[in-house]
Amino acid sequence: MHGASKSLIATLPLLALASLATADYKSGDTISLDAGFGYLTNSSTRKIVDGNGFTAGIGYALPFKGVLSPQSGRASIDVDWNRNTGKGNTFNSVAAEYVERIPLSMSTTMNANQPMPYFGIGVGAFFDNAKVGGVTTNKTEFGGEAMLGVLFSKQFYVEASYRVSGEVNKTNVDNLNLVVGVRF
Repeated sequence: MHGASKSLIATLPLLALASLATADYKSGDTISLDAGFGYLTNSSTRKIVDGNGFTAGIGYALPFKGVLSPQSGRASIDVDWNRNTGKGNTFNSVAAEYVERIPLSMSTTMNANQPMPYFGIGVGAFFDNAKVGGVTTNKTEFGGEAMLGVLFSKQFYVEASYRVSGEVNKTNVDNLNLVVGVRF
């Protein structure tokens, strides 16, 4: 593992823990949980494991709006897990990312009767694991994610994302994901 990857892995949890002291728990949407389907984007990789998988994640909203949209954005630390299995082979990818979600509408207030579309980006450390033909390979590297979603009633959301986490054992493990989630 490279020094920069170790530093990034150590920094993300520390940032989340440091922000606990100033978090506004009265907002009602500090923690998010989501789950859904993951689809390997590389056709050769899909043939190794049948292609379909699942994804699950947890997020912690930071006590500031974000760098890209300081007036209306949402910054968080997210930890997501993608798993694809089949034919005796397995691909796992765990990401620890700094994420910003930015509303696509001009309104910065949330109307419970009107869905709020948003886009987002995330960067962080990706721990990729591949078990192919009985051989297990691990790799940690820098990666990213782009997302589009819709927030409903301040609690529930649907989000599609594309995760770029690179290759492990010469196999591309990038994923296209669709999740449903809840904030509380």
